[in-house]
Amino acid sequence: MAVETGREEYTIHLVDDDPEILDAFALYLSTQGFKTELYSSSQNFLQVESFGDKGCIVLDNHLPGISGLDVQQQLADRGVHLPIIFMSGDSEFKDVVSAVRGGAIGFLEKPFSMAALLEAIEEALTEHSENQDSTANSQEQKRRLHSLTAREREVYDLAIKGFTIKRIAEDLDISASTVEFHRSNILKKLEVNSIAELMAQQLGTL
Repeated sequence: MAVETGREEYTIHLVDDDPEILDAFALYLSTQGFKTELYSSSQNFLQVESFGDKGCIVLDNHLPGISGLDVQQQLADRGVHLPIIFMSGDSEFKDVVSAVRGGAIGFLEKPFSMAALLEAIEEALTEHSENQDSTANSQEQKRRLHSLTAREREVYDLAIKGFTIKRIAEDLDISASTVEFHRSNILKKLEVNSIAELMAQQLGTL
Protein backbone atom coordinates (compact mmCIF):
# COMPACT_ATOMS: atom_id res chain seq x y z
CA MET A 1 0.00 0.00 0.00
CA ALA A 2 1.42 3.37 -1.04
CA VAL A 3 0.20 5.54 1.84
CA GLU A 4 2.40 8.42 0.77
CA THR A 5 0.51 8.77 -2.53
CA GLY A 6 -2.98 8.72 -1.02
CA ARG A 7 -2.70 10.32 2.38
CA GLU A 8 -5.77 12.48 1.86
CA GLU A 9 -7.85 9.30 2.23
CA TYR A 10 -6.70 8.83 5.83
CA THR A 11 -7.83 10.62 8.97
CA ILE A 12 -5.45 10.80 11.91
CA HIS A 13 -7.33 11.09 15.21
CA LEU A 14 -5.18 12.99 17.72
CA VAL A 15 -6.07 12.73 21.41
CA ASP A 16 -4.13 14.83 23.93
CA ASP A 17 -5.06 17.26 26.71
CA ASP A 18 -2.38 19.73 25.60
CA PRO A 19 -3.88 22.02 22.92
CA GLU A 20 -0.46 23.23 21.76
CA ILE A 21 0.65 19.68 21.03
CA LEU A 22 -2.58 18.98 19.16
CA ASP A 23 -2.24 22.11 17.02
CA ALA A 24 1.41 21.39 16.25
CA PHE A 25 0.69 17.80 15.22
CA ALA A 26 -2.31 18.82 13.15
CA LEU A 27 -0.36 21.52 11.31
CA TYR A 28 2.51 19.20 10.52
CA LEU A 29 0.32 16.30 9.39
CA SER A 30 -1.72 18.61 7.17
CA THR A 31 1.50 19.58 5.36
CA GLN A 32 2.03 15.84 4.80
CA GLY A 33 -1.38 15.46 3.19
CA PHE A 34 -3.30 13.87 6.06
CA LYS A 35 -6.69 14.89 7.41
CA THR A 36 -6.81 15.27 11.18
CA GLU A 37 -9.41 15.28 13.93
CA LEU A 38 -8.46 16.76 17.32
CA TYR A 39 -9.75 15.74 20.75
CA SER A 40 -8.72 17.41 24.00
CA SER A 41 -10.11 14.66 26.24
CA SER A 42 -10.84 10.97 26.15
CA GLN A 43 -14.49 11.72 26.87
CA ASN A 44 -14.83 13.86 23.73
CA PHE A 45 -13.05 11.23 21.68
CA LEU A 46 -15.27 8.38 22.88
CA GLN A 47 -18.39 10.36 21.96
CA VAL A 48 -17.57 9.85 18.28
CA GLU A 49 -19.99 7.27 16.86
CA SER A 50 -17.95 6.26 13.81
CA PHE A 51 -14.26 6.70 13.04
CA GLY A 52 -14.37 5.22 9.54
CA ASP A 53 -12.00 2.48 8.44
CA LYS A 54 -9.14 4.53 6.99
CA GLY A 55 -6.86 6.20 9.47
CA CYS A 56 -5.26 5.70 12.85
CA ILE A 57 -5.41 7.01 16.42
CA VAL A 58 -2.55 8.83 18.13
CA LEU A 59 -3.48 8.58 21.79
CA ASP A 60 -1.87 10.04 24.89
CA ASN A 61 -1.71 7.43 27.64
CA HIS A 62 -2.02 9.76 30.65
CA LEU A 63 -5.30 11.56 30.05
CA PRO A 64 -7.39 12.99 32.88
CA GLY A 65 -10.50 10.99 33.67
CA ILE A 66 -10.25 8.03 31.33
CA SER A 67 -6.71 6.82 30.63
CA GLY A 68 -5.42 5.91 27.20
CA LEU A 69 -5.38 2.22 28.11
CA ASP A 70 -9.02 2.43 29.19
CA VAL A 71 -9.87 4.19 25.92
CA GLN A 72 -8.15 1.36 24.05
CA GLN A 73 -10.27 -1.20 25.88
CA GLN A 74 -13.50 0.68 25.25
CA LEU A 75 -12.71 0.93 21.54
CA ALA A 76 -12.04 -2.81 21.41
CA ASP A 77 -15.36 -3.46 23.15
CA ARG A 78 -17.08 -1.33 20.50
CA GLY A 79 -15.39 -3.22 17.68
CA VAL A 80 -13.27 -0.26 16.57
CA HIS A 81 -10.14 -1.68 14.94
CA LEU A 82 -8.24 1.41 13.80
CA PRO A 83 -4.54 1.12 14.69
CA ILE A 84 -3.48 2.95 17.85
CA ILE A 85 -0.18 4.71 18.47
CA PHE A 86 0.30 5.53 22.14
CA MET A 87 2.36 8.50 23.28
CA SER A 88 3.40 9.49 26.79
CA GLY A 89 6.11 11.30 28.68
CA ASP A 90 6.15 9.12 31.78
CA SER A 91 4.58 5.76 30.97
CA GLU A 92 5.89 2.81 32.89
CA PHE A 93 7.05 -0.32 31.12
CA LYS A 94 3.94 -2.20 32.25
CA ASP A 95 1.80 0.36 30.44
CA VAL A 96 3.72 -0.24 27.23
CA VAL A 97 3.26 -3.98 27.60
CA SER A 98 -0.46 -3.57 28.28
CA ALA A 99 -0.87 -1.32 25.25
CA VAL A 100 0.89 -3.75 22.93
CA ARG A 101 -1.07 -6.70 24.26
CA GLY A 102 -4.21 -4.69 23.59
CA GLY A 103 -3.24 -4.34 19.95
CA ALA A 104 -1.39 -1.01 19.86
CA ILE A 105 0.84 -0.61 16.81
CA GLY A 106 3.40 1.75 18.35
CA PHE A 107 4.44 3.65 21.44
CA LEU A 108 6.12 7.07 21.23
CA GLU A 109 7.91 8.49 24.24
CA LYS A 110 7.62 12.27 24.61
CA PRO A 111 9.33 14.35 23.48
CA PHE A 112 9.62 12.91 19.99
CA SER A 113 10.26 14.43 16.58
CA MET A 114 7.67 15.05 13.90
CA ALA A 115 9.65 12.66 11.71
CA ALA A 116 9.20 9.93 14.33
CA LEU A 117 5.47 10.64 14.45
CA LEU A 118 5.16 10.43 10.67
CA GLU A 119 7.14 7.19 10.55
CA ALA A 120 4.94 5.62 13.25
CA ILE A 121 1.77 6.67 11.42
CA GLU A 122 3.01 5.30 8.09
CA GLU A 123 3.93 1.99 9.71
CA ALA A 124 0.57 1.78 11.49
CA LEU A 125 -1.42 2.47 8.33
CA THR A 126 0.60 -0.02 6.29
CA GLU A 127 0.28 -2.78 8.88
CA HIS A 128 -3.44 -2.11 9.29
CA SER A 129 -3.98 -2.29 5.53
CA GLU A 130 -2.05 -5.56 5.30
CA ASN A 131 -4.08 -7.01 8.16
CA GLN A 132 -7.31 -5.99 6.44
CA ASP A 133 -6.18 -7.60 3.19
CA SER A 134 -5.26 -10.78 5.04
CA THR A 135 -8.63 -10.86 6.80
CA ALA A 136 -10.48 -10.28 3.53
CA ASN A 137 -8.54 -13.09 1.84
CA SER A 138 -9.24 -15.43 4.73
CA GLN A 139 -12.95 -14.66 4.64
CA GLU A 140 -13.04 -15.22 0.88
CA GLN A 141 -11.29 -18.57 1.24
CA LYS A 142 -13.83 -19.61 3.89
CA ARG A 143 -16.68 -18.58 1.60
CA ARG A 144 -15.28 -20.68 -1.22
CA LEU A 145 -14.77 -23.68 1.06
CA HIS A 146 -18.40 -23.43 2.17
CA SER A 147 -19.41 -23.73 -1.49
CA LEU A 148 -18.03 -27.29 -1.63
CA THR A 149 -20.43 -30.21 -1.37
CA ALA A 150 -19.99 -32.70 1.47
CA ARG A 151 -18.24 -35.18 -0.83
CA GLU A 152 -16.03 -32.48 -2.34
CA ARG A 153 -15.00 -31.42 1.16
CA GLU A 154 -14.02 -35.01 1.96
CA VAL A 155 -11.88 -35.17 -1.17
CA TYR A 156 -10.42 -31.75 -0.40
CA ASP A 157 -9.44 -32.71 3.16
CA LEU A 158 -7.56 -35.77 1.92
CA ALA A 159 -6.04 -34.05 -1.11
CA ILE A 160 -4.41 -31.25 0.92
CA LYS A 161 -2.82 -33.94 3.09
CA GLY A 162 -1.02 -35.14 -0.02
CA PHE A 163 -3.06 -38.28 -0.58
CA THR A 164 -2.95 -39.70 -4.12
CA ILE A 165 -6.07 -40.16 -6.22
CA LYS A 166 -5.85 -43.91 -5.67
CA ARG A 167 -5.55 -43.50 -1.89
CA ILE A 168 -8.49 -41.07 -1.76
CA ALA A 169 -10.60 -43.47 -3.83
CA GLU A 170 -9.79 -46.32 -1.43
CA ASP A 171 -10.45 -44.26 1.70
CA LEU A 172 -13.79 -42.95 0.44
CA ASP A 173 -14.75 -46.18 -1.34
CA ILE A 174 -15.33 -44.45 -4.67
CA SER A 175 -13.74 -44.82 -8.09
CA ALA A 176 -10.60 -42.97 -9.16
CA SER A 177 -12.55 -41.27 -11.95
CA THR A 178 -15.04 -39.96 -9.40
CA VAL A 179 -12.17 -38.56 -7.35
CA GLU A 180 -10.85 -36.86 -10.49
CA PHE A 181 -14.29 -35.37 -11.12
CA HIS A 182 -14.52 -33.98 -7.59
CA ARG A 183 -10.95 -32.64 -7.71
CA SER A 184 -11.76 -30.77 -10.91
CA ASN A 185 -14.83 -29.19 -9.32
CA ILE A 186 -12.83 -28.28 -6.21
CA LEU A 187 -10.19 -26.46 -8.24
CA LYS A 188 -12.88 -24.50 -10.11
CA LYS A 189 -14.79 -23.52 -6.97
CA LEU A 190 -11.66 -22.52 -5.05
CA GLU A 191 -10.22 -20.71 -8.09
CA VAL A 192 -6.83 -22.41 -8.06
CA ASN A 193 -4.89 -24.28 -10.72
CA SER A 194 -3.64 -27.30 -8.82
CA ILE A 195 -3.84 -29.33 -5.62
CA ALA A 196 -0.29 -28.18 -4.89
CA GLU A 197 -1.60 -24.60 -4.80
CA LEU A 198 -4.28 -25.64 -2.32
CA MET A 199 -1.66 -27.27 -0.13
CA ALA A 200 0.44 -24.10 -0.25
CA GLN A 201 -2.57 -22.01 0.79
CA GLN A 202 -3.24 -24.35 3.70
CA LEU A 203 0.36 -23.92 4.85
CA GLY A 204 0.13 -20.14 4.48
CA THR A 205 2.89 -19.93 1.88
CA LEU A 206 0.82 -18.10 -0.74
